[in-house]
Formats: sequence, structure tokens, C-alpha cells
Amino acid sequence: MHSQLTPARAARARGAFADSVRHYLAVIEEAPPPEILAEAAEVIGRFRPRGAEALARRALEARPHLPEASHALAEALARQGRHPEATPLFRDAVARSGRLAELKDAGTPDEAPPWTHRYADVDCPACGAAGSTPVHVGNASRVQRCFGVVDPVKLWVRCDGCGLTRVANPPPDDRLPAWYEAAYDRSPDTHNPPAPGPGLYGELLKHESQVLELLERAPASRGGRLLEIGCSFGLFLAVARYHGFDCVGLELARAAADWGRSTFGLDVRHGSCPADLPEGPFDVIVGFEVIEHFSRPDAILALLAERLRPGGVLVLSTPCLDHPYHLAAGYDDPMWSVPGHLVYFDRATLRASLARAGLREVHRAFSDRHLGSVVVLSSHA
Repeated sequence: MHSQLTPARAARARGAFADSVRHYLAVIEEAPPPEILAEAAEVIGRFRPRGAEALARRALEARPHLPEASHALAEALARQGRHPEATPLFRDAVARSGRLAELKDAGTPDEAPPWTHRYADVDCPACGAAGSTPVHVGNASRVQRCFGVVDPVKLWVRCDGCGLTRVANPPPDDRLPAWYEAAYDRSPDTHNPPAPGPGLYGELLKHESQVLELLERAPASRGGRLLEIGCSFGLFLAVARYHGFDCVGLELARAAADWGRSTFGLDVRHGSCPADLPEGPFDVIVGFEVIEHFSRPDAILALLAERLRPGGVLVLSTPCLDHPYHLAAGYDDPMWSVPGHLVYFDRATLRASLARAGLREVHRAFSDRHLGSVVVLSSHA
């Protein structure tokens, strides 16, 4: 056993990456086997991608096709912006080792079934252009498990025509519902409603501040019909109803919809958008961290605009590419890796998508829902 390996792994486990790198550098001096070189490259790559590339290549020279080494090399290349080189290496790694496709959950077997296929590339859903430029590639399962349902290797491209950033090969529409159901059923750490206590009360207070902000920005909406798409457990709807709104929600995950109905007595409908979108008109439509989950967001925005009453408001929150947090986090922004995320807006592309739906942005602010997100209020142009 290499003397520095145990403290290196311990530091990595507690998130002390700088200490972990120091220990792994000492491990490298002890001429470790290829598996340990690959392990060191994964950690060192966060700070020294070129050094990690060299370590991973050493590991592959000693043991060609070692999945962990291919994965470490892929990430080192991706961190250098060399996405076309990184993509096939990521795919090779997850095709050889199912563990690398299911990294997030500590209970994952050492070798889950490898992921061996991919979905077809598609043209830009906003402008129809085929040309695009890769901007990010990574293994989404390092942040959130894919449950063998969606491709863990996410290649993001920026449209050469309109600038929209999107997943190049999104899963078919009939695949994502299975992932959402699995996420709620099999990830209780992140997909359970808050238990009664300070956590739940804090969530309700956060939602109340959002409802009060809505009433301040759109006072004419008070007491009107409100639709939330992707309402999850219905916490926002419960607060909005308390403040006088006539509420209805739409949620794809059956367990979440059932909880909202049974706990709060809400009108939460289990279904997908656009197939099960309730008929309008509505005074307010909200979608918190939802629009980025659609492969054709312009089509969804157009339907939502149709269901808005004249003078009504659409409230969206979504990750934002030119948000200061995203610019600082770069490759390690977790929003890149959520399996259900399919588009990524910046200020310009979101305004353009809203405009194509006949809407105009009237207010924008940072959102407290997710790292690097913004909340936008819009109304008919």
C-alpha cells in the first residue's frame, strides 16, 4: 500500500481537494500501478489538467483501454476545451465500465451494466441550423445518477446560427419520464419532500418571498388563476393558494404529484408538457428550473404564451450561462451534468426565445433556487 494513498483518499472524500492533490503527488513518486495513476489523474485534473492528461496517458501506456484511465484522460482534455478529443474517450469508458456510468450513488454495484448506445444528433430546435460548436462534455453521472435510462455522456454545443446552447443528442421524449420516476423513487436523499421541521418551514418561507415578489411586480394577478409546470411536491402552489391564487400544477413524477395532492389538497395533475398542459387562460404561469428540461423550449414557450390571459405574466427561473457563478465555476458547474437538462440559456438567447413566443422580459433577478440561475418575469409583447 502506498503510504500517501490513504490520506489522499480521505482528503478527497471530505472535499479537501488541495490536500488530496498534495498527497496524490506524493503517491505518484512511489511508482503506483495504472489504476492508482488514473485515480490520481481524476483528482489532479481539477487543478492541473495538463498534468492529469500526462498521468492518464502513462496509465494507458501501461494498461491500454483501462476504463478509469480513459475517463481521467477524457476529463483532462475536456477541462482544456478539447471536447472532440474527450467525447469518444468518455464513451469508451462508460461502455467498458458500468460503474463509471453510475458514479453518484454510494450503493451502486462495482459493475453496473455498461452504457453502450447513444441518441441521434439533432438540429437546433430554435432556428433549425445544423452547424454547432462543442462547448462542454462530461459524465453526468458524476453529479446525478442516470439509472441506465439516459446517456451519461453529455455533449453540449452552441448553435452557430442563433447561439442557443443545448445537448447535441437529447434523449427521445419517451425516455425522460422514466428517468424522473427513477430519480424520485431511487434517490431519496435529493428527491424527497422536506420533513416537517426547520427544513420544510424554510422552504415555505422562500416560496412566500417569491409569491410576495410576484404580487409586487404584477399586482393585477392577485387572486387569479395560476399554473405551475413541473411543480414537484407543490410547495410553491401551497403558498400561492394561501395568498389567494386559484392554483393548478402539472408534474411528471407521479410520487411528487401524489404527495402534493395528499398533503396540501392541491390540484396537482400527473402528466407531461405539452401533452397534458391544462387549458387556460391563466393570470400567472410559473416554471421554476423547468424550461431547460425541454429539447424544444421555443415550442413550450409558445404554448405557455397562448394560455396566458392578456396582461398575464410568465415567471421562469433557469440556469444562465453568463451568470457570474457559472463563469466562475466553469467546467465544475453542476448544472452541466443534470441528466434532464437539455438547453442552457444566456440573457440574449432567453430574450430571443421569449420574443419568438410573443413575450417580452419585464424583470430579471438572481434566483435562490439553484446555483447560477436567474428568475425572469415576462408578459405579452
